[in-house]
Amino acid sequence: MTITPIELSRMASLELLTKRVDPFVIKATPDECKALAKRFHIVSIDFFEAEITVKWRGGKSIDYDITGRLKARLVQSCIVTLQDIIENIDDTFDFRVVHPKQMEELTDELDEFQDIEFAEDDNIDLGEIVSQYLALSMDPYPRLQETPELSILTPSTQKKNPFAVLGSLKKER
Repeated sequence: MTITPIELSRMASLELLTKRVDPFVIKATPDECKALAKRFHIVSIDFFEAEITVKWRGGKSIDYDITGRLKARLVQSCIVTLQDIIENIDDTFDFRVVHPKQMEELTDELDEFQDIEFAEDDNIDLGEIVSQYLALSMDPYPRLQETPELSILTPSTQKKNPFAVLGSLKKER
């Protein structure tokens, strides 16, 4: 079995993070940015950071709300011309961390669109999670604005009637 290394790993204790007044900040190193760019099949990631706040929902079990904001500057290839496109990302995210055994108890109160992460204890890899949110925030089909090179590839706005030829034959009789 091959174990794939995690490009941006930041293991954190959720219990300790709930006691922080300021947000927990994750900044990717240049090597981590390079590894993430390779993973996402993009040209490069120049900058990537995330600020995370953790709130315990109470009770005796693992149940945390995590909110955050990620910022990144990356370069992707245009899907038409393969030219580099710079994309600046500034996005927010939120999800809930619960123990897997709690899912049956929580099915009624969970929002169907809420992201859920599972944790056996209060440790979680926030680096991997923010990396996944970065992938979701990227433009899936990056394309340059209309340029002369692209004008030959885009369809004309005026469509010809396929029956126009038949109409001209009818007039000739």
